[in-house]
Formats: sequence, C-alpha cells, structure tokens
Amino acid sequence: MRSATLPPEENHHPQPSTGIISVQTAAMADGEICLQTAGMQMGELIRAAHRAAMTSLTVVLTGESGVGKKTLARQMHEWSAWRGHPFVSVDCAALSETMLQGASFAEVLASLATDSVLRGPHPAMIGSSTILLNNIADLCALGQKRLLQFMADHAPGTSAGSCAAGAPFRLMAASERSLAAEVAAHRFHQELFFRINVIGLEIPPLRERPEDILPLAYHILREVSQRSGVCPMRFSPEASAALTLYRWPGNVRELRGAVEHAIAHAHHAPAITLRHLPRAVSAARSNDGRRQLTSLEEMEREHIARVLAQAESLEQAAATLGIHLTTLWRKRRRYHLTSPLAKTNPA
Repeated sequence: MRSATLPPEENHHPQPSTGIISVQTAAMADGEICLQTAGMQMGELIRAAHRAAMTSLTVVLTGESGVGKKTLARQMHEWSAWRGHPFVSVDCAALSETMLQGASFAEVLASLATDSVLRGPHPAMIGSSTILLNNIADLCALGQKRLLQFMADHAPGTSAGSCAAGAPFRLMAASERSLAAEVAAHRFHQELFFRINVIGLEIPPLRERPEDILPLAYHILREVSQRSGVCPMRFSPEASAALTLYRWPGNVRELRGAVEHAIAHAHHAPAITLRHLPRAVSAARSNDGRRQLTSLEEMEREHIARVLAQAESLEQAAATLGIHLTTLWRKRRRYHLTSPLAKTNPA
C-alpha cells in the first residue's frame, strides 16, 4: 500500500515522530522511486508538497531524471481530494501534432495514459482525475495551445467544471528543464507557463543531500531483499563510503539499480562489499584517496549518519558511537541529522 509518514505537525492525527519522512509506493518495483529523507532540505519539500496537495492549485515539479517527480506527484494525489479518482500520467514528449489532429485533447490524453484503466475510449474519466503531464517542456506548440484551451474548458464554473473534489481535474506537471528558461528561449508558451506555474516544487538531486544516500540504500536493500526472499544484508564500511562518495548522476533511480545489482552479486553473503557494487560506484571509494582531505567535523558527521542508518534505536547508535544519548541528540541537532533507524517502518 502507498504510505507516507509526515512530521506530527502535518498530520491530522499526530503520531510519535520517527525522525524520518518517507514516501513510498506499492509500484516501486515497476519503476517508482522511493522518496525518503533524513535531512532538512528534502523534509521541507515533502511538507510543502503535502500542503500543496490539500489545494486544487496547479503544481509544477522540477528536478533531474530519477529524483522521484512522478512518485511525489502520485503521493500528492493520494493526499488530495482526488485520491478516489484515477491518477493519469502522460508523457508529453510522445504527444505529437499529428495525434492532435481530429481528436479532442481529452481523447489524446486518454490514449497516452500510462494507467491501463484509462486507455481506450474513456476520455470522460480524464475530467475527474489527477493529470500529471510528464516532460511538459517537450510538449509541442500545438499541444501547448490545446492544453490552454483544455484548462479553460474545464475550469471551475464551466459546464465541465463540476466534481466532488471542487474542480474537474487536478493538473500537475513535471519537467527536467526550467520552464522559465524555456519561455525565455521562446520554446514554451508564456501564457501557459503563467497558468500552470502556480506552485513550484524542485526536488534536489541526490548528490546535494548526501545524508539521504545511506538511509535510502538501506531502505531499498530491505525492500528488495524481502521481495526476493534474500536474507537481510548490510553494507560494509567500504561499500557505505563508496555509496556516499559517488555522485549519482541518475539519482535515486540509479541508486536503486546499484543496490539491486549488489544484491544479485552478493548472493547470500552477510555483507555487500565494494566488489558487489557496480564498477562506477566502487571506483568512487578507490578515487577517494586522491580527493582533498575533509575536516574532522565532516568525518564525524558522516560517521554519525552512517551509524544512525544501521542502528535500530538511538540508544544502540549512542552505544556504537561510545557517547551518551544526550550527546548524540546534541550532535544530531548540530549536524542537522534526524535518525534514519534501520527498522523504522512508515505509518
């Protein structure tokens, strides 16, 4: 089941805080990307997404490939008043001007929908759905004009603008490129940009939030191991260092692939080591000796984050580190770390 754990102040029924914010979907094995964070930057983004989901306003999600734009959009749909209606994801790059000739925009959307329930002669269902326009920066010029008209025809107050959610559909868009830059380059319709760019949420790349790498890696490790019937494993200190040092150009999607690769090569080994990781990832650890030396403070922060990712409780983490529990709390605040505990289960 899809689930999300928000900080207590964002829940209608507050739960004890686990120190981790998780957004995960049941479709992860089919290409969905887990969004899970132990850091402040991503935590604020997920809180903002939750607030935006409570409205009917149009949302634009931006970020590099693999950061989890579709996953966050799907979770926002589950948080919203449209959660009982279909979630329709359409790849705008596949929407050509030829397809728009002789067909309504709703029919074209239905034909391209990734959700099989909407494929075929059911364009009417589009009117009560959450529509995610993926790669909207690649939408052709005619498609941009037709989208503007489609939005006008289905605006609240029109004959098409009535549904239980208070608006005929919930529109969301996702793009790897800046739409403002596309407008400046005269590749994107300015009026359409103003219409859809009501709430903008940018998902940072994984390399900019290294505190999330190990918690995400362990989350994926547990999920894939359970699904595959493999005995639980851990990452060796060298493998953990390589995962943290690697730049992850493919972001969370690449991290998931790397963990799955490691599980397949480790077989029933108790720990995943450097030789089990993809060559590009393990090379990050080998190249570390040629990098500039880090400060003791940076090394301490990285070590505490790694211990928190593997510990089952804060008490166990403090014992492993050889410090008092209150000292651990103080260092977590100092380094802006929450506690991605190994057995934290999202509500």
